[in-house]
Amino acid sequence: MLFRHKKQIKQLNGTIDYQFFCDIHLGSTRFTNFKIVSQIRCELAANLGINTLKKDLFAHRKPYMDSKNQITEDASCYESELRYPTPQKLLWEAIYWLYRQLKKTRKIVGAKCLVPILKQEYHPKITKKKRN
Repeated sequence: MLFRHKKQIKQLNGTIDYQFFCDIHLGSTRFTNFKIVSQIRCELAANLGINTLKKDLFAHRKPYMDSKNQITEDASCYESELRYPTPQKLLWEAIYWLYRQLKKTRKIVGAKCLVPILKQEYHPKITKKKRN
């Protein structure tokens, strides 16, 4: 957990997009206390009122439950498919989207393709796999 906190602070300090998402602007200052991530999580957890939420959810779902004396909780949470938008990624996605639109339009109109085919070295999703 400690390593993840250090990594999150490093990303927050170094990525303007990350700061924009978090609605902060650090400028030339940097966070040095990586334990702040854990402190923020603890503060959020203290103010969420999970027990009250559990009781309210139970009261709402009670008529639909078979065994009311057993409740199973799952607190697993993990990051998956995280993608940080860098200017290069956004530019490439715009080019890729435009390429697909041109391809569709060319098929509808019946025009010859004037855009060279994007090769696998630029983007692996576009090219078809070569047959041996």
